[in-house]
Amino acid sequence: MLTIAREKGLPPDRVEFSEGDAYSLESVSGTFNAGLASFWLSHFPKARINRFLRGFHERIGIDAVVFMADNVYVPGIGGEVVRRPGTEDTFKLRELSDASKHEVLKNYYGARDLNNILSRLSSDLQVHVGRCFWWVRYVVV
Repeated sequence: MLTIAREKGLPPDRVEFSEGDAYSLESVSGTFNAGLASFWLSHFPKARINRFLRGFHERIGIDAVVFMADNVYVPGIGGEVVRRPGTEDTFKLRELSDASKHEVLKNYYGARDLNNILSRLSSDLQVHVGRCFWWVRYVVV
């Protein structure tokens, strides 16, 4: 993905691409006043979301603006939902063009879920849930 992003020809004085670990963002250099996580939260195990958010917020800092967006569950789109015993996570069964099948971690959230996850970590929380996508915008406290 980084190779594809670098090939976009974005101005190097304004955009820098680097690889990092979402659970260890302290290793990412730079100063930030905002954060973006698009189509990302759904691929985190529910048991690790708070850990990710703590590290994300610590890295970008208090008063940083955050925008996140992800999919809303739409029956029949993106593969069959799979539930495994012993976990609160859900998965999607995806079939590739070579006919191989893979289970991909894919948790879906509604407005109540997003409010429960983010309200104690933020101010000015805005939650919008549409037919296919949700988005949130908030300020880190």
